[in-house]
Amino acid sequence: MKTLKKTLLGITAAGLAGAMVLTTAFAAEAPAPAPAEAAAIEEEAIQTFVTRDGVLSIQIPKDEDNWAVIDDPNTWFVIGDGKDLITVEHVANGAQLPKVETANEKFEEIYQMFYSTPNEVFVITGNIADKEEAGAVRDAVCSFKVLEYDTLKKPEQPTSAYAVRELNEIRYCTEKDGVNVRSGFTTDDPLIGGFHYGDQVNVTGAVTKDGVDNGWIRVNYNGQTGYTVGQYYSTTKPEAQPAAAPAPAPAPAPEEELINGGQIFTGEVIDNVIDMATGKYVTIKELSQGGWANEETGEIFTWETGAGDHFYGNKGTTLMFDGAYFEEFGNEEELINDGQIFTGYEMNNLMEIGTGKHITLKELSQGGWANEETGEIFTQEGGGGEHFYGDKGTTLVFEELYYEQYGQGGELDD
Repeated sequence: MKTLKKTLLGITAAGLAGAMVLTTAFAAEAPAPAPAEAAAIEEEAIQTFVTRDGVLSIQIPKDEDNWAVIDDPNTWFVIGDGKDLITVEHVANGAQLPKVETANEKFEEIYQMFYSTPNEVFVITGNIADKEEAGAVRDAVCSFKVLEYDTLKKPEQPTSAYAVRELNEIRYCTEKDGVNVRSGFTTDDPLIGGFHYGDQVNVTGAVTKDGVDNGWIRVNYNGQTGYTVGQYYSTTKPEAQPAAAPAPAPAPAPEEELINGGQIFTGEVIDNVIDMATGKYVTIKELSQGGWANEETGEIFTWETGAGDHFYGNKGTTLMFDGAYFEEFGNEEELINDGQIFTGYEMNNLMEIGTGKHITLKELSQGGWANEETGEIFTQEGGGGEHFYGDKGTTLVFEELYYEQYGQGGELDD
C-alpha cells in the first residue's frame, strides 16, 4: 500500500469548476474511491486527478507519491510535487489561448500539448525542473483524457449588417488637402483616386451599419463606384482657396559674409602671415565654428597643433607668420607690395626723367621692380626696353639713353 503525502488543497466555492480531485483507477473494473478514502491506495493502482466537474483527468507521474493539487486562481488546473508542475488551461474555441511556454532558469525543459474539440481547447504543460527526470512528467502530460466534451461553447461573434442607403446628391469637397477615394468603405481598401478642394462629387449612397450611417459615402468616381469619408463634403460649394501667401523675405545677411557651409567670421583677423609659395602677405579671418578663412579665395585654414607658426589650407596653401618666414628664408630685405620680396638683383644705372636723379631699382620675387625708398613699383618697357614705368607716374631710363637724349655735360648731379 502507498500512502499519499498530500491531499487536495483548500477549494472555495468560486474555484469548484476548475479544481481537481484525486481519484484512483484500478486495473479491475472497480469504482473509483471517494476523495475522503484516498489516503490509502493499492500498490498497483494508477493514481489520477479528475476535475470536480468531471471534464478531464490526468495521471500522476509514475513512481511519484507526493503530487497534489496547487491552488492557483490564475490557472484552471495545477498539480505539482514541489519541483515539477503540470498545468492545464481550458478555454473556449475562439478565445485567446495561453502563451507558449519556454524553458528558463527554473524549468530546464517544457513539454506542452494542445488538444481541441469543436468548441474548446485544452493546453497541457509539463514544467520539468531536471530534464534528466523528464520522462515521467512527459508521460503524465500525454495521459490526459477528456471525460466530457464541449462543456464550453464557442463565443458568439457579433454580426453587423452593412448596407448602402441610396442617394442622388451633388456635394463638394471641402478639405483643402483633398480626400482619398477607395474601392471599399474601410481604410484598408485600395485607393482608386481622390477629390481636390472644390471638386463636384456625385454621391450615390450612404454606408450604414445596423441601420445607422457609419460615416462613409458611395460616390461615382470617373464612372466607377468608390467610397470616401462623408464629413469632408458639403452640399454648399466652398469659396475659392486664397492664394498662397508669398514666401517671407530672406533674413538680412549678417555683417560678416557667410563662408564654408554657414560659418561666419568672428571678427578676429590675422594679417601677419605669408604665403610660403609666393611670399605674399595674406589676411585670414577666424570662423565661428573653428578655423580660419581667406575671404577673397574662400580657402579654409587650420592652425598647426600647439599654436605653431603654420596655417594649412584646404586648397594646398601653407601660411607662416612673417617673423618665422624671415627667419627661415633669411630675408634681409624688407617685404614690399603685398608680400613680394626682393630677389637680390639691383638695377643702379637708371635715371629719372624730369629730375635727372639716379634711381636704384630692386627686382621683385613675382616680377617687376621696386624703388625701396618710395615703394613705387615699376614695370620694364615691353621687350626689355630702355624705359621703366612706375605705378606712381615716375618714368626711368637707362643712363646712356638719358645722356643721349638730354646731352652729356658730364654726369649729372643728383
